[in-house]
Amino acid sequence: MEEEILIEDIEAEGENSFGKNCDQALLKTKEKLRECEEKSREYLDGWQRAKADYVNLKRENESDRIKISRFAAEALLLDTLGTLDLFDLAMSQKTSWEKVDTGWRTGIEAIYSNLKSTLSKYGLVEIKATEGDKFDPNLHLAVESKPAENPELDETIQKVISNGYQLGEKVIRPTKIIIWQKS
Repeated sequence: MEEEILIEDIEAEGENSFGKNCDQALLKTKEKLRECEEKSREYLDGWQRAKADYVNLKRENESDRIKISRFAAEALLLDTLGTLDLFDLAMSQKTSWEKVDTGWRTGIEAIYSNLKSTLSKYGLVEIKATEGDKFDPNLHLAVESKPAENPELDETIQKVISNGYQLGEKVIRPTKIIIWQKS
């Protein structure tokens, strides 16, 4: 009978030991799972931040690319304006211009027209200014002023020296003018 008690004690002790071991293993597994979930959240957060950073960088690069191309286009157009000025100057000398061979003059006028048309396709717009218009410091650059005898002429354009141009809404070169100004 002592043998039976011993066996029962061992069996009871084994069951308790197995139960304790199971509980400890379960606790360790739950702790490990919590750690893995935490790391998983950290990795997901890091990945999401990296993805957002990448999207922002991509957007900035596109914005920079557009700015650079606009800057390059503006520089090219500004350099070309000197050529337009030379055409305007040549054709403004009416007496001399009309003495030039008609065929040659027609060809030069066609080149001038084509150049202006091409530049307008890229957004270049001439700033219209005529004598008697009101002076607008956003569009005009007064290079000289002449005394106005009539007060109504004050701050009006007396003469256009060279045309101004806009690229979209931006004035890339103001119209150079002489204005009337009251004394």
